[in-house]
Amino acid sequence: MYNKQLFKAMLVAHESSPNDLADVINKRIDAVYNKINGKTEFTRKELSLIKSHYGLSIDEMDAIFFAR
Repeated sequence: MYNKQLFKAMLVAHESSPNDLADVINKRIDAVYNKINGKTEFTRKELSLIKSHYGLSIDEMDAIFFAR
């Protein structure tokens, strides 16, 4: 399970919207909303694209996507 609040905060901090994220991971907006709402998971490739595009550190990725 990922930390939805940290994820949304990261998007806000980068002045990014779900539509922008859809472009980053090359998915339709409905698929992005399913991922944001926890209905489907982000793939490794998508996580890699997110990390690269938003310049996230490994610690930031861990906090957002590998929350306990």
